[in-house]
Amino acid sequence: MKTIIDFIWDTQCPNAKAARTNLMKAFSRVGLPPSWNEWRIGDEDNPERTLGFGSPTILINGKDLLGTSGAKGNSCRLYQNSGGKLSGVPDVETIATALTKANTEVD
Repeated sequence: MKTIIDFIWDTQCPNAKAARTNLMKAFSRVGLPPSWNEWRIGDEDNPERTLGFGSPTILINGKDLLGTSGAKGNSCRLYQNSGGKLSGVPDVETIATALTKANTEVD
C-alpha cells in the first residue's frame, strides 16, 4: 500500500508556503520522491478525511502529523517543534520522522 500524504491549507494562511517547503525538505531528507495531494480549506470537493483541520495541516495516511483530530472551523495551526518551541509550521525533522514511520509500516 502506498503512503498517502495530504496537505491542507488556506489561502489566507501565512504559514502554508513555509510548511510546503518543509514538507519538500522532509521528503528529500528521507530519500523519497515528493508526492502529496493539496486541499484548500473550503473547497466543496475535498475528501471527508481532510475536513475540520486548520492551516497548514499534513495528513499521512489520513492521520494528522501530530496525531490530533480536526478542529472545528477554519483556524491557524500551531506546532510544538523538536526544540519545544511553538511555530505555525511543522519542522522538517517532525515531518521526516512521520514519513519514515509511515513508509516502514507500509512496506
